Amino acid sequence: MCIIVSKVQHMRIVLLFVLFQWITIYSFGQQMEQDWKLFRTGSGEQRVLAARELSKFYISEGKDSMRVIGEELFFYGVDNKFYPAIEQGKLIISEYLISTGRSSEGITTIKSLLSNIQERGDFEQACYAAKVISQGYRNEKDAKSALFWAHEAVKVAKKSKDKEKQLDGQITLAEALLMNKKVVEAVATYESYIRHMQRLNNPRALSTAHARLGDIYRIQGDLNKAERNFKISYIQAEKAGLITPLGHAINNLGIISFERGDTTLARKQFNDALQIRIKAQDKQAICDSYYNLGDYNFYIGKIDLASRYYKTSLTFAEKHNLRVAQLDALKALANLYKSADMYEEALTYMEQHELVAEQLSVDQSKDDADIVAMELAMHKAELAAGQASDKTTTITWRWEWPVIAILIFVLMLLAFKQQPAKTA
Repeated sequence: MCIIVSKVQHMRIVLLFVLFQWITIYSFGQQMEQDWKLFRTGSGEQRVLAARELSKFYISEGKDSMRVIGEELFFYGVDNKFYPAIEQGKLIISEYLISTGRSSEGITTIKSLLSNIQERGDFEQACYAAKVISQGYRNEKDAKSALFWAHEAVKVAKKSKDKEKQLDGQITLAEALLMNKKVVEAVATYESYIRHMQRLNNPRALSTAHARLGDIYRIQGDLNKAERNFKISYIQAEKAGLITPLGHAINNLGIISFERGDTTLARKQFNDALQIRIKAQDKQAICDSYYNLGDYNFYIGKIDLASRYYKTSLTFAEKHNLRVAQLDALKALANLYKSADMYEEALTYMEQHELVAEQLSVDQSKDDADIVAMELAMHKAELAAGQASDKTTTITWRWEWPVIAILIFVLMLLAFKQQPAKTA
């Protein structure tokens, strides 16, 4: 009887989970559709706000789409002489550049915009700019500069009237502190951020913060605190209707189980994470899951299963043109066959690794050329817009003119009154 009940309960849990996923996917899709509609047909301010929301999603899910958003918003701003759109377009493109390894270009572009943003008093955009610059310096391993700009982001955010936006920049600061080996301060920053977000009831922010805090504790070797934070991250992701972070949380719990030696539970959690990631269509995360299962089987000595999962990761990466994931899978396969004294197979995969690395270099060169062409087109568009503005400008109204006119009128009136009367 107990077995029957447990099976029924299990089925209920599965059905509820599937229903939850369907609802969240549908509602998320509706929100994305609305954002795209506003981005393409809304007013200038609506387009800027929609672009910010869309870029938050595409920074992790599809960087090419992020670049398209930045370009379209920039040219809309130029055509309509709406400077906030020009700035936001440049910021999104700069974040794209930084996220794809071109940090110096992105940082330079953003710094050129800062004075205008600050003069306009747009604290949200100024904070965003400082956060992206800090990320760029983290990519360049410049810990001191990363920390400086993270502090700038926090300082600017505090000027906002919105309590939630006042906390913007805290995660960037925590990451910069970690890079500067100030782990205690970084943990304290995350914990402070979490306390404030709990009062504001923001599950999305809480899921992200607990996930990173859990990873810090895992690296430190405190598996109990790591597990607790990963579980909270999972619960908060569920509340926020976030599917991809659910997969990340379960995968992280699988790593904890594996490091504790509970390989049975770890295998189940890795598989559960994979299924969620497949439903979420998170391509990079799917590759990571297959790779993790390959690692798992490799370390427990199941060479054939490890090879199968590594190859699945490789095939999936090839299908979706994920070059870095291909390199990881090929290297893993080479090491796997080398450990099994199968040197011919190992050499084959290493040769494939070299070919993919060369292709990646070629692709990056093409991307660099595209970026240069894009930046040149943007620069020309700005100059053309400025030139057209100069040609159409006739007379600029000045505040002094009506004052001067009034003074002249008063003087004339006084002079008229003081004229002597004519005699007959």
